[in-house]
Amino acid sequence: MRSIRDRLEAMEAGARDTAPYRPAGVPIDAVASGIERSTQRGHHYLIERTVPDPTGGDFQGYLSHLHEILAGQATRSVQGSPDELLFLDTETTGLDRGTGTHVFLVGAGYFEAGQFRVRQYFLRELYEEASLLEDLIDLMDNFNVLVTFNGRSFDWPLLQTRFILHGYRELPELAHWDLLQPSRRVWKHRLGDCSLGSLERNILGIERYGDVPGF
Repeated sequence: MRSIRDRLEAMEAGARDTAPYRPAGVPIDAVASGIERSTQRGHHYLIERTVPDPTGGDFQGYLSHLHEILAGQATRSVQGSPDELLFLDTETTGLDRGTGTHVFLVGAGYFEAGQFRVRQYFLRELYEEASLLEDLIDLMDNFNVLVTFNGRSFDWPLLQTRFILHGYRELPELAHWDLLQPSRRVWKHRLGDCSLGSLERNILGIERYGDVPGF
């Protein structure tokens, strides 16, 4: 019988002979126009665009109770202005929040000078993660409130893990406004399904086309 050492050496040889699997695909820079963003920690791909205020200027009126909503958690002075809010979402390589799950796309949106600016930070390769996170943390420093949908349970804890793995110990202390919980309180009995897609269809009258399911 072969010894354990012989078996391990055979397995290692087989692994060396097997080329790593790389799925066929089209690079993101060939699909969507953007720029290669450079930071002190490398580079990554960024797509940025500005659109007219999607609320038609009415969003300020929705924030009259923002102080009450964020009571007890704001570490920075919150004035209730749209310019203080950073909207954030992620796409990841899995649904686990452990260290093996990577964030390959971060979408960020914010109001600026009466318009809405959207940034999409992409990882083309995993080594670009440090650069993406540095760019993202610089952006976050400009805001007082983080707005997400289920971000308190998933997006932000996962980003915190990635930040810590790359040596960031002091993260921006933004108040967090997670819209999933209030959506459930208001529409759970009416809709049952309070996913973002369901709210878009049934409450906002928005239908997605050509969308890729989150899972």
